[in-house]
Amino acid sequence: MIDTMQIAASDPKTKRLHCSECGMNYISLQKYLDHINKHTGAKPYVCQICNKQFVTLPYLKNHQKLHSAERQFICEICGKAFKLKNNLQMHELTHSKEKPFKCDECDKSYTHPSNLKIHKQEHLGIKPFQCEQCGKCFRTTNRLKMHQISHTGEKRFNCQMCGKNFTNNTKVKRHQSYHCKALKEKECPAPALEEIYNPPFHTTTERKPSDEPMNNLAVNNVE
Repeated sequence: MIDTMQIAASDPKTKRLHCSECGMNYISLQKYLDHINKHTGAKPYVCQICNKQFVTLPYLKNHQKLHSAERQFICEICGKAFKLKNNLQMHELTHSKEKPFKCDECDKSYTHPSNLKIHKQEHLGIKPFQCEQCGKCFRTTNRLKMHQISHTGEKRFNCQMCGKNFTNNTKVKRHQSYHCKALKEKECPAPALEEIYNPPFHTTTERKPSDEPMNNLAVNNVE
């Protein structure tokens, strides 16, 4: 059992509070007790809004900011605002393209630790999120939600080129790739495709004199 208040006898003047579990010393009783909670797993600090529990008081105060509408941490590059400073710092990595969180089993790296955690599940074969309707399991909640749409038949993802609807974004991208291929071969039937989507292989062609705008043709045909 961990001693909750063991005074270090080697330094009687400062009376530092000594953790017998790991050797850490503290002057503040509050910080010492919070440190002991990390060893014991105790979570005495409770959010009055959602009842979530925390090991330390600073953790609780940081969490309570999520319930506030205030977003005081603003990205100087794009202006996006965040409730927590840590979230802003993670966001700023997306601008720098820096990926400091590296997988120790392969060469992949990520801008955010949560993405790395999800990636490591692939090495372990872990799929903790299960569909209640068919039992299929997924690595992330987003993939589970995308799958659940297939049970409802809802088609919320729209092709901006032709207006066709799909159940997930992956199918939209696959569908749009056909437009890209057809555009390359100048056979795509999608209206105003060149204005909506401009792929790397897109080239402009000079308008022929006979290619009059459709609205002008309509006016000329009216007697």
